[in-house]
Amino acid sequence: MGLRPFIRLSDSSDPALAYNLVTEHWKISPPNLVVSVVGGDGEAPVRAWLRDLLRKGLVKAAQSTGAWIMTGGLQAGIGQYVGEAVRDHGTASTSPCARVVAMGIAPWGVVANREALSCTGASPRPRCCTSCWSGARGGPSPPTTSLWSAPPAAP
Repeated sequence: MGLRPFIRLSDSSDPALAYNLVTEHWKISPPNLVVSVVGGDGEAPVRAWLRDLLRKGLVKAAQSTGAWIMTGGLQAGIGQYVGEAVRDHGTASTSPCARVVAMGIAPWGVVANREALSCTGASPRPRCCTSCWSGARGGPSPPTTSLWSAPPAAP
């Protein structure tokens, strides 16, 4: 699937800056509804009925309402199944109107291979927007503690 746009935020980052980056720079429409999906992030299998509900119900509900789906951002447990459901929906659909937005928010310390996402000294440089990371006082943000990832905007 490749690297997706992301934002590294600190606890003191202004949420409005992140929101503006997502809606204005990435051109993702503001949500009519935000659905937060939380659950186990362990290796326990998710029951078949729940996987079907995610694949059919959640994704269709998000599509029809213009919702953003938010998860814990990990590729494990319920977050993994939500990601797979959104991916499968995007693969099966050819219409840009059918697009579903899903974002994951994870603590920076648990992100696998986070060194590859660093904007300093990376080659090739990851897709990130350092100019949008100003702190509350207009300077650079302090060391970051979380990751907000999102799909790219539709062409």
